[in-house]
Amino acid sequence: MLLEPGLFDQKYSKYMLINDPKPWRGAQSYCRQQRSELVSVRNKEENLQIQQLIPAGDVVYIGLFKDAFVWSDNSTSSFRNWNFGQPDGSGECVVKLRQNRRWDDQRCIETRPFFCYERIVFRQILKLKVESDQNVNDPDIKAAILEQIKQKLISQGISVHANLQWKQQENGDVFQ
Repeated sequence: MLLEPGLFDQKYSKYMLINDPKPWRGAQSYCRQQRSELVSVRNKEENLQIQQLIPAGDVVYIGLFKDAFVWSDNSTSSFRNWNFGQPDGSGECVVKLRQNRRWDDQRCIETRPFFCYERIVFRQILKLKVESDQNVNDPDIKAAILEQIKQKLISQGISVHANLQWKQQENGDVFQ
């Protein structure tokens, strides 16, 4: 198989502190009106990056809310950074505390600053030449090829969150 330029998107996040205090739902609505979302924290590094942007003494909303504590953007990060004794059931929404870098569940009606994030998408097109005696337009074969390409790109440093997809021709086929 010859690997030249397919189609993949790589997403990076830019965090924006919105210092216009709102209740959690108002903050979520604000971010969504800006084509963004309340920030999801996926790992320690992101937690630290956001932490450094919080003004001293402030408490800010993040995108985690109580519904088995899921992210408002429906991402699947299992990273958690709860303060000691938290969550204690005192609220449905999660705030990030500046002083100890931990999270606390609090009532959603409190007005607080909040973080939105902007996803910046990079798109690249790759061309492939595939030689096979099988029907390479078969959905299972296309999925297997795409997974092999993704694993190769990950080993070369692309994000595991990159979105790879086939560019379909007018007739619905990917390969000629």
